[in-house]
Amino acid sequence: MGRPEKSGSGPRRAAFLQRMGKMPGPQKTADGKPTPLLSSLKAWGASSKADAVAKGKAISKRNAARKA
Repeated sequence: MGRPEKSGSGPRRAAFLQRMGKMPGPQKTADGKPTPLLSSLKAWGASSKADAVAKGKAISKRNAARKA
């Protein structure tokens, strides 16, 4: 496994954001602390699960447009 890609439009980043954004479970614990899921999303440059999915789809769309 490599290091988190915090920015850019790499296909690895797009896949990670979309996959992890669709994971079940809460983003914060009962006492308001971020879960490991949210911490990993933040490490990859997303602020929430919905943001991760949106960013992942946008990156994939950009990459597909470049290939065409």
